[in-house]
Amino acid sequence: MIFRVIQRNFLFFGSSIATVLCALFLQNSAVGLFCFLIWIMTAGALIGPRVAPLAIRWVQTILGSIITLSVFSILGTAIFWLTPMPFSIFILLFLVTSFLVFLLRAPHEHPHHEKEATPKGFFLAATAVVGCFALFWTVISQTQIIEAVRGPWEVLSPTVLFAFFLAALLLAFLFASSSHSPLLILLFAVLFFSGISLTAVLYPLGYGFDPFIHEATVLHIFEHGTITPKPLYYLGQYVLELGAMHLFSLPLDLVNRFLAPILATVLLTTSGFVAFSSCHKSSLALFSLFLLPLSAFISTTPQALAYMLTTSLILLSLPRILKKESPVPFWVLGILVLAILCLHPLAGIPALWYFFALLMTSKITHTVLRRTLLIMFSLIGAISIPLVFLLQATITNLPVTVSFDHLFDISRLSFPFFFENFGNPLLDFFYLLIGNGVVPIAILAGIGLFLMRKETTSLPFLPLIGALVCFLNYWFLSTTLEFSFLIEYERQDYALRLLTLTSIFLLPLAGLAIARIDEKLTIHSKTLRSSFLFLLALCLSAQVYGAYPRDDNYARSSGFNVTQDDFNAVWSIEANAEERPYIVLANQSVSAAALHEFGFTTYYHGDIFYYPIPTGGELYQYFLTMSEETPSRETMISAMDLAGVDRAYFVVNEYWWDAEAIIEQTKQLTQNWFAVGDGAVTIFVFER
Repeated sequence: MIFRVIQRNFLFFGSSIATVLCALFLQNSAVGLFCFLIWIMTAGALIGPRVAPLAIRWVQTILGSIITLSVFSILGTAIFWLTPMPFSIFILLFLVTSFLVFLLRAPHEHPHHEKEATPKGFFLAATAVVGCFALFWTVISQTQIIEAVRGPWEVLSPTVLFAFFLAALLLAFLFASSSHSPLLILLFAVLFFSGISLTAVLYPLGYGFDPFIHEATVLHIFEHGTITPKPLYYLGQYVLELGAMHLFSLPLDLVNRFLAPILATVLLTTSGFVAFSSCHKSSLALFSLFLLPLSAFISTTPQALAYMLTTSLILLSLPRILKKESPVPFWVLGILVLAILCLHPLAGIPALWYFFALLMTSKITHTVLRRTLLIMFSLIGAISIPLVFLLQATITNLPVTVSFDHLFDISRLSFPFFFENFGNPLLDFFYLLIGNGVVPIAILAGIGLFLMRKETTSLPFLPLIGALVCFLNYWFLSTTLEFSFLIEYERQDYALRLLTLTSIFLLPLAGLAIARIDEKLTIHSKTLRSSFLFLLALCLSAQVYGAYPRDDNYARSSGFNVTQDDFNAVWSIEANAEERPYIVLANQSVSAAALHEFGFTTYYHGDIFYYPIPTGGELYQYFLTMSEETPSRETMISAMDLAGVDRAYFVVNEYWWDAEAIIEQTKQLTQNWFAVGDGAVTIFVFER
């Protein structure tokens, strides 16, 4: 044991020194990745016994690694607000983090072994699961999306979902017989990663719009050490990505694609295992992770990272809530809360509320005082996020209006019970689950609460109260606040994120419900239990299908991915402009390509970016006028007046609604136009 501790110390110091030397002199991505893996795993092994003293060794290592990254992120966020962050500051930040890890290291190892007999047929079934994964990834590896599509299911074979379903079904039966096998947890992690990583693997040019904005911001900070104005939040992600670039020479586009799915897989699988194995002998509850809105984890954004840390916070607190022996101390939960606040306040505020509510209910022994304070604290929490939005609007002069006229207008809530029959039983079932948002997990959480009613004290209700607090914030945000500065489809986005947080708070109860149902069916009927596991695997497949944009009889995603033609278009415009000032009216995919290629290079009048940004800015309104109403030269002149330029481009992608008519009408306004990608993108040039 002593030799193992010395060996870990040696590896930790060696990887720390190697990282600094590689960052200073070699700057090689492969060597940098190797140094990172050794450093983060040895750091996790050193502090793991303090982070999770009652957990088994591999759990200690992973949770220790997560806390190490969280500390790095928190310290980096604090430093960013005090000073610019060039390369030298990141070297210092890395050394300080390493020193803190060394200080926090456990003086000796706390071995915790958990052995379980391997059931008959385990390895045969596990081999079959691996075969399903091989089939799944063989199909995925043969597909790359660089042309415009509404979603991955337009180009993927149905074999992918069938292979996923078989893997989930076999794993469900394996979990039912051998819950705590490390190999089984690893297979579940592969299943979870397979479900949330399609965009990272299939879209080499990038996916969505927000990741392109964050990537451009990180590149700007990487080159200049800071950015003006300094963002109020998001810095937790930026520090991690900048550290990956400065210290380990990892390419940003690769980090930006895979950070969220990898971190979500490692963090949620480990946290779920710790939570449910501490509270129930069956870890089948781990499958409840798939009941979360998986679309929240498929692309790297600060909100996605905040979601997964919040989920980890709720799960790791579950043993404490159920009066079990807690595997992690309070200070670990506190670090997670600080890391969430560094990422995004929309998750940080509920996480902070939950931490103090947990602290309050755990430490106050007087029942009446505890319940009174919890009620008062919950009432404040229920309106906290609308109040923060109003405060921010007041400080930044954003046009946010408040009206209580629609407070009880349920039609403003995205909370319908959805079911339609289009003659496809499989998709009918899928949409019964994915079309109802938070309803299925809420029903399952209610079942969980009923089944564990005999164990209920004031504390098991805490996740339920947290869910109610998030839902009330969602209600008030949806019915009383108007974000007039955002385009229409963005205005409900902030509120809908609170529904995701509602699901996260309900997750522990839903997971316990799955475990209890399986336990009861095992006693009464093996046939019913097999049917339950089959239904569970089908639900997992439905959630994976619903995590990505779709174009079927039930839903039609409006967005398209960024394509190679979009990149060619922005470079063609840049060449055509010949260094003259210009603006562009285009959809968000073209704007995303411009952000990726040129960053925040050009602004007019201080705050008008030369490409439209859908989340704010007047140029996008001019683009909508040109593309959704009648194109006119007056609209283009008005856009040029706004920016103070004499040249403007109007870009029409061939997939845009009524593109042919728009192109023909615009050709009557200017004779100066060109196309790229065999007509995939048509670009019109306007001058005064």
